[in-house]
Amino acid sequence: MAVKRNGTTKDKNGLIKQRYLCHGCGRRFNDLTGTALAYSKKQELWGQMARCMVEGKSVRKTAQALDVHVATAFAWRHKLLDAHREQEKPTLTGIVETDEMYLLHSMKGSRRVGETGRKSRRRGGVATKRGLSKEQVCLVVSQDRHQQSLAEISGMGMPSAIAVHQVLTQMVHKEAILCTDGAQPYRRYCQEAEIQHVPVDGKKRLKGSLYHLNNVNNWHKRFRDWHNVGLRGVATKYLLNYTTWFIFLDQARKMSQVPAARQMLVTACSAFGERPAA
Repeated sequence: MAVKRNGTTKDKNGLIKQRYLCHGCGRRFNDLTGTALAYSKKQELWGQMARCMVEGKSVRKTAQALDVHVATAFAWRHKLLDAHREQEKPTLTGIVETDEMYLLHSMKGSRRVGETGRKSRRRGGVATKRGLSKEQVCLVVSQDRHQQSLAEISGMGMPSAIAVHQVLTQMVHKEAILCTDGAQPYRRYCQEAEIQHVPVDGKKRLKGSLYHLNNVNNWHKRFRDWHNVGLRGVATKYLLNYTTWFIFLDQARKMSQVPAARQMLVTACSAFGERPAA
């Protein structure tokens, strides 16, 4: 084997960790190397951190619960979410509903707003232009009937056919049936990818039809409420992290908090960067 056990090490809390040696590169590592918990000086608090994430606590309440600085709680939150984003995404199958939603571009927390040429605005402000414009971020959301959801940013303003193709290629199985509002970028994608396409007109849809956008539109509403009320808006640069968090909470809502927190932590620790391969 390229990797073998190489003794143990004890941390300041007395926990014994197995070390490994890679014969290929000569590097030593342990089970947490390359994970969100690596190099953390308070690894014993990460279980509580995951519990706070499952409970949906704010950064300040999380910091109080863990007795750490607010900046530390914020950094830990995004370490967990970054690790979850690195996980291999599921492929949506069967009947897949796809629709986009738009969120005003946000630079929340940034000190560089003035450098962009626009003035700061109050939380929940409105765009300077009417309708859809480059001031709004387009989030393409897809959900199948197994309640698996995926969300990706396609750019600013209305998505182009190229952007839709790049996003949906990562999400949708080739044998799926794609339900959309019939917009031209989706039609073009389905033609090029040879995917069955069912355009849905919400006003003319027959009652009881299998083909609708009810699930994905419900996802939009719940996410917007969580985004605007629960989080009070998020910076656009962190938007995909928060969609990842929302999707996890959505899928874990039928679980009790302890197993859900354990699952969040285990999933985060199974994602890693550079690490010797066995």
